Amino acid sequence: MLNKQFPWLNTDGIAIGCFGVQNEGWLDPWAFLTAFRQKALSLGVLYLNAELVGFDKAKRIWADGTIENQLDKALVLSAEDNKIYPMDAALIINAAGPWAGEVAKMAGIGVAGEYPVALPVEPR
Repeated sequence: MLNKQFPWLNTDGIAIGCFGVQNEGWLDPWAFLTAFRQKALSLGVLYLNAELVGFDKAKRIWADGTIENQLDKALVLSAEDNKIYPMDAALIINAAGPWAGEVAKMAGIGVAGEYPVALPVEPR
């Protein structure tokens, strides 16, 4: 039945299932995040207790002669020794939730120059 109602759902290997239309499903977000963290740790991920305090930028010169400032490193303040460390990054994703506007400002977004429009996200 499920594969008829949801044709995109792969039901191979599923012996039984149900679909509820009211008050169905529950998730413990803390347990969910803890499980993700534990799996990441088992795969060798290093978690740091640190706060983002800024970014370093590097000039990139493209083949067409265009010069561009790109984020090169995230600067983090370690909670363990109160020192600032540069974190190399090939790609930086702003996933700061309600603080995304503040992080964008640290990256130069909404300040002036290449990206003059601010990210309109603020904590309540």
